[in-house]
Amino acid sequence: MKILVYGAGVIGSYLSHILLCAGHDVTILARGNRTNEIEKNGLQIRHFLQRKTTCDKIKVTREFLPEDAYDIVFVVMQYTQMKEVLANIADNEKCDLFVLVGNNPTAIQMQEYIKQKSKNKKDLVFAFQSVGGRREGEKVISIHAQRASSLTVGTLDGSDGYKDTLNKVFEKTQLTLEHHEDINAMLVSHIAFILPLVFACYIYNGNLRLAFKKADTRYKVIKAINEGFSVVESNGLTATPISQVELVRFKPKRTSLLLKIVAYTPLGRLAISDHAMTAKDEMHALAAEFQKQRNQSSVKTPNWIDLEQRSVSAD
Repeated sequence: MKILVYGAGVIGSYLSHILLCAGHDVTILARGNRTNEIEKNGLQIRHFLQRKTTCDKIKVTREFLPEDAYDIVFVVMQYTQMKEVLANIADNEKCDLFVLVGNNPTAIQMQEYIKQKSKNKKDLVFAFQSVGGRREGEKVISIHAQRASSLTVGTLDGSDGYKDTLNKVFEKTQLTLEHHEDINAMLVSHIAFILPLVFACYIYNGNLRLAFKKADTRYKVIKAINEGFSVVESNGLTATPISQVELVRFKPKRTSLLLKIVAYTPLGRLAISDHAMTAKDEMHALAAEFQKQRNQSSVKTPNWIDLEQRSVSAD
């Protein structure tokens, strides 16, 4: 299949790599120096857990034009960069299947914008990929499961016309494709989960080990996450995934231990603090959007408020 991956950060780079390995005709859209790096030296990825480095020769483009034609477009950009991207999606007249991957508290509004602004019908799928990491010079450091990662996908109305295409795209990869019946609830729940972790990172200037050294801080973060889940539920959504919600809500001691373990390993830095510290604009925007969720809810969130205020003061 002819595929465009719109974005050359950690997740976009890794996604491009696995699609290339599956034999697809992949083009990656990059900006600025990143474009020159990939054109000159290839798409370099250090697979942290696998202890290997790959370098792929890949087609690179700097723009997505109205006349560009692809079988599928994966948009993998930070939330704060999506406004410009949405306009490009709406202007395109040749592509009809787009998968928007990443943190997204306003999926409903994004879909409505595309519907109103597009001349041709477009199918939008929203997704979240379980990959962490950071940029290190020309190389991406990627942390994902030993064999591959998972990609959770779904549509806002529950339609599944996209399934055959996506299943075909990933059938020759080791990526696990998980179809979620309520992807909007999943995306909002994920933000409720990650923001207290991010606040703790900011309070301690990115030092996750120092942040989670004390049990009091770990339990405050756990309580704040639970408050966030309660906000999600009070606004008519199902906090998900259920296993994660139940772990936080009913097994705080185990959750505290897991946070401590993660904080004291490189996994914590790659999966949590690196992104928190390098994507502050995105995290602040997510917090502002979740504030709207909290304003609509009657749920009290004292631990959330305390962590957020302290993180703002530290920042």
